[in-house]
Amino acid sequence: LVSSEEGVDDPLLAAERDLTAASVMRWRGELERAAELVAHVASSEAARSAPPGSLAERALRTNSAVWAGLIAKDSGDLTGSLGQLWAEGTGGDLLGARLAFQRGDVALRLGLLDTAQRELDHALEAAATYGALPRERARFAARRGTLARQLGDLAGAAEWFDLARALTEEGPGDKLDVAFGLARVEDEAAMAALAAGDHEAAIVSVTTAIATFKEYQQRRDVDASFRIARAEVHLATAYALRGLN
Repeated sequence: LVSSEEGVDDPLLAAERDLTAASVMRWRGELERAAELVAHVASSEAARSAPPGSLAERALRTNSAVWAGLIAKDSGDLTGSLGQLWAEGTGGDLLGARLAFQRGDVALRLGLLDTAQRELDHALEAAATYGALPRERARFAARRGTLARQLGDLAGAAEWFDLARALTEEGPGDKLDVAFGLARVEDEAAMAALAAGDHEAAIVSVTTAIATFKEYQQRRDVDASFRIARAEVHLATAYALRGLN
């Protein structure tokens, strides 16, 4: 579909096409090509011709910043990712919520916990205000739970993960989609269970998550190998910690 639109004449539509192509390249692991395409969009005719202050300009600039930040993060350049994500403001809309979430996620990985809390809280508030789907809000809540764990607030972490589960179950999607969403939450929540000393709960959660990821990969014909590998590392960690007690 992306390649079939190569003849698009409208600069804004062409830019959206290129950002979509970059997302596919990122998903395939072609990070250098994806980064080049996003940089091209940021300096393209569309970026220059969009009316200043318009929704089209904000969408283009914000989406370019998000994708550039995600690609830098996937490449291991967390500092570079911060620079990309802070290039645009998190205004009062759903675009701003998504940008704030990515900022918070990178700040969390860098150990900038105060910054992470500020950005994730903003993302959660804006997502609820501006109508993000429950599944997206669930992802934000789960990351907020991870932050609470790192802050040592295990009771708060449990509450955030409970919220993430409840939002995931609201949908949209069929039974397998909901199961996949819950598996993502449980894989992340397992680390909080380990921090609380509940090794058995963590083992059950991650084992179930791995089975769901594998089923989703097979039935949806997608590559979930990264999620499976990460969950297997979490499972090995849970068994190792249980063995130390």
